[in-house]
Amino acid sequence: MTILSFIACTLALAQTPTERARHPLAPSLPILTEAEIARYEAVVERFIQYDIGKLPKAQGEKAKADFMRLGPDAIFVLVEGLNRAANMEHSCPAVVIGKKIASIIRTTDDVALLSFIKDTVGSGVKARRHMGVIKDLQVTCILRKGYLQQQRLAAGNAPRPVVSPPRPDAPPNASLNSSFAKFTPADFLAAAKDAQGPKLKSILAEADKRKLFDVLVIAAARPETEAKEIGESFLDKHLEQKTGRQLKDLLKHAKPEARAGAAKAIAKRGLHYEKELIGALADDYVIVHEAAHRALVQFANGKDFGPTAGATPSERVEAVRRWRAWLAASGN
Repeated sequence: MTILSFIACTLALAQTPTERARHPLAPSLPILTEAEIARYEAVVERFIQYDIGKLPKAQGEKAKADFMRLGPDAIFVLVEGLNRAANMEHSCPAVVIGKKIASIIRTTDDVALLSFIKDTVGSGVKARRHMGVIKDLQVTCILRKGYLQQQRLAAGNAPRPVVSPPRPDAPPNASLNSSFAKFTPADFLAAAKDAQGPKLKSILAEADKRKLFDVLVIAAARPETEAKEIGESFLDKHLEQKTGRQLKDLLKHAKPEARAGAAKAIAKRGLHYEKELIGALADDYVIVHEAAHRALVQFANGKDFGPTAGATPSERVEAVRRWRAWLAASGN
């Protein structure tokens, strides 16, 4: 299953034949069946193949027509398709898919969906070529969300969360656990940004089982103290399973929480990556250079060449020089 497939599950409540379960991350949309998911994914994939010139003309025209008919309920698959196309050398697929997503953003009234698109579009994209498309979509989400919130405030109709009550005979957390059965990585990423307390712990425990590293990093970066501590504890536990080489590479991760976690894990396991830790002392993020500093003091058997807490950039540069001199003198 691809990273942005919809959750294929049923509502806990009894429903009439015409009702569809609402998607937990976008209440305006239904949860699709696995067959529907597969059909939408096939449409997007064939459009990409058409747009890069790999389909005969007749098949290509049909692929384009099928793509243009996709509605808002295909948004999760469209975002996935954009992220995949944005990593390709060809320019057109990402641009056209981006326009399709933008049209959905401009017409939806679903604030939760807008938040999801903003946080997920561009996930895993390393190529720089289409960052403009991605940034434009994120800004469009912000503007649309702000407009909707202003409209609701003006109307005196503040949005209320959509909550489906559990069945009377359902065990505790039954709904949450059943949803996890087919949660995608993108679903976990979104939930890790908002969940609190026991729910956050359940989400991160499941994410840890699935080895969804980025989900744990997102939680560790939360601004709320309790959520941050929960996230960091799961991230630290997960990093204990990494190889030394993986931890070394994580010192260059894009997220400071991952870099800091890697430095802590290196120290805990006694891995002698002093050279890389010394480099991390120059990191702009306090959590990173403090974690690297603590690790180096441990490896130096208590010797401390800085930097002190609150050190200026120039003082950190001087600390790097002193640690490098120590490392050279120690014969490493």
